[in-house]
Amino acid sequence: MATTGRIEFDPGIPTAVPGGAELLADLRHPEAGALATMLEAVTEQVRLAATKRGCEFGGERIWSIEPTAFDPGLVELARGACAEVAGSDRAVTSGALHDAAEVARVVPAAMVFCPSHQGLSHTPDEDTSEADLTAGIEAFAALAERAVARG
Repeated sequence: MATTGRIEFDPGIPTAVPGGAELLADLRHPEAGALATMLEAVTEQVRLAATKRGCEFGGERIWSIEPTAFDPGLVELARGACAEVAGSDRAVTSGALHDAAEVARVVPAAMVFCPSHQGLSHTPDEDTSEADLTAGIEAFAALAERAVARG
C-alpha cells in the first residue's frame, strides 16, 4: 500500500504557478524486500516525471521501520474470534507504528481492528459505529479467552 499524506506547493496560492512542490509518501508492505522495491519504483517514477518536466528532484527518507509480523497463532485465534462474533474475519497488514508492533518484537502479539466509516483512519473525521465498536470489544474478549485457553 502507498499513500500520499501531504502535498505542499510553494507558493501555496491559487493564483501562482508553483515553483516547488513537496510530496510526503507512506509505503507499506509486510516484506522488507518488497518494501524496498516499492521505494525504488516510486523514487524512479518521481525522478522521471521531474526530468520530463525540466524540474529538479530531491528525496530523503524521513523515517522507516522494518515490517513487523504478528504471531501467526494469535492472528488465527483473532480471526476465529472475529468470525464468531461479527460473522466475518479478514487479515489486514498494517504498517503503522502501533504499540503492538513494538510489543511483537518481544512477545506474541496480534490486533483486532474495527471498521471506520468510509475507511477514514487517523483523521478528525474518523468514526466507527457503536455496533462495530461493540463487536470489536467482544471479539477482543473472545480472543483473550482463546489465548488463555491455548496457554
